[in-house]
Amino acid sequence: MNSLLTEPSNAIQATAMNTLMYEEARSAAKHVALQLAADADRYQDLSEQLKSRPPLGVVTVARRTVPASMPSGKRADNCRRWAARSARSVS
Repeated sequence: MNSLLTEPSNAIQATAMNTLMYEEARSAAKHVALQLAADADRYQDLSEQLKSRPPLGVVTVARRTVPASMPSGKRADNCRRWAARSARSVS
């Protein structure tokens, strides 16, 4: 196997590490921590409201990724089947 594919050179790594995308990813944890700290009072209020008046139910939503290479009709069919299975597992 070509070593360029498995072992990037220091120059490539250095270039990648100087990109805006790399810097944003590197600083993400710090920014999340700052946002959580800034909203601590709101989370406390929400916690107190939920404790004083618990919800009757909770719904979560997740997105399932379907390969873009799959024909669109088949993607839609797979999504419908997945949604039907998910609905059955909740009830």
